Amino acid sequence: MKVDRGRAYAAGVVLACLASSAIAQPAADPRERYQRQNADRPRTQQQFDESVRKFQSDDLPTRLQGVAEMGQIEEKDEPRALAYLLSAANDPDLSVRAKAIDTLGHMHATEATTPLVQRLFMRDTDDFTRRRIVAALGMIGDKRATEPLLDFVGGNADLQTRAGAIHALGEIGDDAALPDLEQIATENPDPALRGVAKVAVQRIRTRPTPTEIPASLTGDGRGGPPPGTNQ
Repeated sequence: MKVDRGRAYAAGVVLACLASSAIAQPAADPRERYQRQNADRPRTQQQFDESVRKFQSDDLPTRLQGVAEMGQIEEKDEPRALAYLLSAANDPDLSVRAKAIDTLGHMHATEATTPLVQRLFMRDTDDFTRRRIVAALGMIGDKRATEPLLDFVGGNADLQTRAGAIHALGEIGDDAALPDLEQIATENPDPALRGVAKVAVQRIRTRPTPTEIPASLTGDGRGGPPPGTNQ
């Protein structure tokens, strides 16, 4: 079979050029990969910067709006938003402080549990801020707050704040709190605390427990496929 040397030569040149081009092609820039993977990052950064600008304003309503907007930013997108909220929870202005604490509660920010508990027991924390803290801990629902709240209830705080702490324990729903709450519900001399404790006990006891899904319904291969699937 006769070989067309001209075509063979041309094909060889093309292959050589392609190989040279592949070798010379620079590796993908890690920064470009990061930008592709974080396409929404510029928008999140803009939202964060705007909320910080408002938070640093001299106008109180604008500052409160900045705090609220920080609470709408997902921590995975902008972890600094949570740091700003924790800082705002110690703000000298009572309104800003309360707004930040409430926002952390609505966010269910478990990262705020320890800082809020520490603030709860500080001597210079006023009763209004303590009431916001116990309410936020109840909304967060972190069981790490159970023991500190029980200690707080047994302390010398005002009646309303202690009642709020008992209510928060009912919100958290930790069974470990039941013995102390039952004792308060039956033995505490104050009828208001007894009433709140009874409600908290009832709430914990009637809280639905997670139901275990039978293996036959999970389709995990241990009990056969779920109903409705082909064998």
